[in-house]
Amino acid sequence: MTQFNESLNFLKKHLNVCSEIKEVKRKDIYEIPLKALREALAAVLELIKQDSFISRKDLSKKLNINESAVQKHLDTLKDKMVIKRVGADKGDHWEVL
Repeated sequence: MTQFNESLNFLKKHLNVCSEIKEVKRKDIYEIPLKALREALAAVLELIKQDSFISRKDLSKKLNINESAVQKHLDTLKDKMVIKRVGADKGDHWEVL
């Protein structure tokens, strides 16, 4: 039961939920608060600064999130020109700009 409570507390901290009701339809809206997103991006960036050769899989393990979530964070950092990937497929690394 503790794992369930921990999961519930995590969701309450990192997820905003509201409902939008129009006519007879209800739509639940789930949003990740900006603060939580900033914390996740900062954590990814910090790990890259510590190890520029870190893989998406290793980031996922260290942050305890899915690789697809890591990829979204990496894409955001690349789009904002904070990081870039340098080199060929094997032996490439991250560069903080």
